[in-house]
Amino acid sequence: MKPFWQSFGFLQHILSSPFVIMGSLGLAQVFGLKSYKILLFPLALLIITFAIFSHPDIVHFHNFLEKTWTPLSLTICFF
Repeated sequence: MKPFWQSFGFLQHILSSPFVIMGSLGLAQVFGLKSYKILLFPLALLIITFAIFSHPDIVHFHNFLEKTWTPLSLTICFF
């Protein structure tokens, strides 16, 4: 029997992304947990929620990419 989260295709894709896996590995080390897998589902839900709240629609996202992302990324890159 498949775990519950595998029945949703988009969650399986998000849970298998390196960002979520490395984030849960880091959090497991911080909290002293033996397994990182318990943190995958809550971390993926937080990332989805924050992504929806930060860019509610595609127009807002394209506006962010055009006007904000380049100066922000260059600042982070050089400092």
